Amino acid sequence: LNDRLAEIQKDLNQGLKEIENMHEYYWENYTEMDQYGYEDYDNQQALLQQVNANRDKSKLMKRLEKMIDSPFFGRVDFLFEAEEEEEPFYIGIGNFGERAGMTPLIYDWRAPVSSLFYDFDKGEAFYEAPSGVIKGEVVSKWQYKIRGGKMIYGFESDVKIDDEILKHELGNNGDVKLKNIVRTIQKEQKCNHPKYEG
Repeated sequence: LNDRLAEIQKDLNQGLKEIENMHEYYWENYTEMDQYGYEDYDNQQALLQQVNANRDKSKLMKRLEKMIDSPFFGRVDFLFEAEEEEEPFYIGIGNFGERAGMTPLIYDWRAPVSSLFYDFDKGEAFYEAPSGVIKGEVVSKWQYKIRGGKMIYGFESDVKIDDEILKHELGNNGDVKLKNIVRTIQKEQKCNHPKYEG
C-alpha cells in the first residue's frame, strides 16, 4: 500500500506540474492562437482532462491512506466448484491491487465476491459475478480489527459477528467452548429474525 501510495503521489505531483505548464503556455500564447479557436479548444480540453485525472488520483490517495490504517476487516476462504484448493478473499473498504487492472489483493466490501462474507456461513455458497453465478464452498471465515496498521485481533468464525466486545474476546482468547456458545446463540437469533422467517 505504501509503495502504491508513493507512486500515486508522484503521478499527482507530475499532473499538477503539467497543469501549471498548460496554464503558463495558454497565457503566454493566447493572443497567437488560431482565429477559429481550435488550438484554444484543444488546450482547454487537455487541461480539463488533466484536472479530472488529478481529481481521480486524489480520491484514490484518500482511500489508500484509509486502507493503510485498516487494510481489511474480513477474509473468506472459498473453494470454487471443481477446484481442489481454496482461495482467500480479503475484504476491506476498497479494492487494492498492485497495479490497476490486476486481480485485487483486497476486495471492496461491495464487490460481488464479498457477499460470501456477509451472506453465507461455512458450507455451500455462491455469488453473482458479471460472468454469471459462481458456486463453491465457504471453507472458513475470518474477522479482523486492524488499527494504525497493527492487528488488534483476528479470529475464525462460521458466522459474521457484529458485537465489538465479543469480537475482541474471541480474538484475544476465544476458546472452542466460547466459540460454540456464540455460534449457537447467533444461529438462534438468525432463525428468529424477520428477514429469515419463512
